[in-house]
Amino acid sequence: MTFFNSIKMCYMKSFDFKGRASKSEYWWFWLVQVPITFIALGALGTWNSEKFDVLSGVFLGIAIASIPANLSSMVRRFHDAGLSTKQCLKKLQKGSGKNYILK
Repeated sequence: MTFFNSIKMCYMKSFDFKGRASKSEYWWFWLVQVPITFIALGALGTWNSEKFDVLSGVFLGIAIASIPANLSSMVRRFHDAGLSTKQCLKKLQKGSGKNYILK
């Protein structure tokens, strides 16, 4: 799968938590999302200052709008490893350090 097809596919399947995501689809999408997220976090640091500009707001909007696509691509990639959606959520919970119990 090509670079642009991977990104397009992840956004098209933003709310599709069924099925599988190919390795290339998942990793190309994350390769784009990591810099956008870091730029957005930098934009949050300058939110109330004079340095906040339109471009920072655009990156922040893209990062927030990409949350469903990030989660769905991660869950679909976990499906490729043989994990169910519930198991994926448990792994995410474990990684976040929260002690909520998922039944």
